[in-house]
Amino acid sequence: MMIYTSSIFLLIHIHVLYGDLTSYIDFASYGTDFIPANKIELRGTHLSVASAFDCALLCHQDPQCRTFVFDLSICQLYEGSSNTGSIIVTNSSSRMVGAINYSKINVAAAYNQSCDHCFPDRYLVCRNNTCQCPLDTFYDNEGNCMNQLFVDSTLSCENDNWCEQDMNLTCQCGKCHCPVGTYWMNKTCVPQFYAGKYCNTSDQCRNDLNLVCSRKNKTCIPMTIVKMPVMTGTLPSKFSYVDMSFNSTGEEWWRGFDGYISTKWNRYGGYNVLDYIFVTFNDTYLLNSLQLTVGGDATHDPKTIGIYIDENGTCLAQSFSFPAISNGTFTFSASIFNTTMKPLATKQVLISIERWSIYQTWLYELTFFGGLY
Repeated sequence: MMIYTSSIFLLIHIHVLYGDLTSYIDFASYGTDFIPANKIELRGTHLSVASAFDCALLCHQDPQCRTFVFDLSICQLYEGSSNTGSIIVTNSSSRMVGAINYSKINVAAAYNQSCDHCFPDRYLVCRNNTCQCPLDTFYDNEGNCMNQLFVDSTLSCENDNWCEQDMNLTCQCGKCHCPVGTYWMNKTCVPQFYAGKYCNTSDQCRNDLNLVCSRKNKTCIPMTIVKMPVMTGTLPSKFSYVDMSFNSTGEEWWRGFDGYISTKWNRYGGYNVLDYIFVTFNDTYLLNSLQLTVGGDATHDPKTIGIYIDENGTCLAQSFSFPAISNGTFTFSASIFNTTMKPLATKQVLISIERWSIYQTWLYELTFFGGLY
């Protein structure tokens, strides 16, 4: 970890009522360089800059600048923070990294307030008549404007504007994703391949067109849709409402996915109480569809089935609704996952079931179909 060797304090002497125009800037030693998390974080390069102090001043005057590199008369400004990129040792003894220290900055009091609370201000900008974080940053709900995240970021996202908007990234299940039809490679989103193209992994193929990478010949091919064998099924303790009289091993809870074995689902409870089961398949599949067979008594059958791709039930992939059936066993037509909007590749799903009544859901059979990923 790089230790800064000196610091300076900058203040533009303008009378303001609320705004913060101060910067605390830390300098690493000479012989250092900065590697941003992504090359698009370079704000610009200034020539004929007299000193490291002047370079620091240029960064201070740009609300999107967080880190800078000075080498002789060249000043490079970066929007990436020093803690999201890397400060490294370099052979150039004249090269030096500086970074604005945000540890003493908290914008909670002014954020989202009217613009008279932040104009002028080093850390917030006036946008849509309110104080907002600078472009390419997001508000973390704790008083900080943070650099937007990339696909390979280790931090979790909460919504789309936490992800790099210049790349059109979206937040899905706590992780930033490339737009549909592209995949992450060499720090950017590049187009996925069409059928017949060479591939190493299925994420390189047009998943939205149901293409996957053949494990045999390493080309993108239309996926062969098969029934997805269920290996295990458990009732997550944080969701379960299981009667003690039922099988405590959980075996009876997942056998209903294979072989038309009736499965009672959780205890009597209030109307519209959700029941859950966490299912693991024998491999990773690109989800295509699911098919439900019910007992058909309009009382013990599922009303809505939600499919989550995480065990905590925070990432809803898709939900399917079913009409009440009262004339005996009935198999619905396959319900198709919308792969054109959000292709879903997974080895496990959390299933939530909303009941038609206060009675136990009596799931007759639920079958998943997909292609090996």
